Formats: sequence, structure tokens, C-alpha cells
Amino acid sequence: MLSLALIALFATAAIVSLVVLADCALKLRHAWGAVKHELAREWSAPVSEGAVVMLRPTRQPERAVPVTPLAVAA
Repeated sequence: MLSLALIALFATAAIVSLVVLADCALKLRHAWGAVKHELAREWSAPVSEGAVVMLRPTRQPERAVPVTPLAVAA
């Protein structure tokens, strides 16, 4: 009888902790969406994942040297 009560207690605690974790994840998702929206509005970019990491380059990137099989063999 006591073991059944302990199992029920631990099962209830596990369910409650999972519900709290899901609630925190949902709040974090909404907060991240608000941050993305604010960044997109600030940078005048569309709301997307790319808007978060979009940076404006200060200079032109260096041109990459094409790799040929002869250059690799040397």
C-alpha cells in the first residue's frame, strides 16, 4: 500500500514537472518570436530565422581562389 502511494507521488511529481517544462518552452518560443520580430523591424528585414543573424558587411569579401585538381595535386 505504501509503495503504491510512493509510486503515485513520484508519477504526479513527474507529470507536474513535465507540464512546467512544457509551459517554459512555450513561453520561450513566444519570447524568441517577439525578439525575431523586433530585430526584423529594426533592420527592416522580413521576419525569418535569417533576420536574426543578418549582418551588414563593412567591406567586400575577398574572392575565393578556385580549387582545381592540379592545384590540389601540387
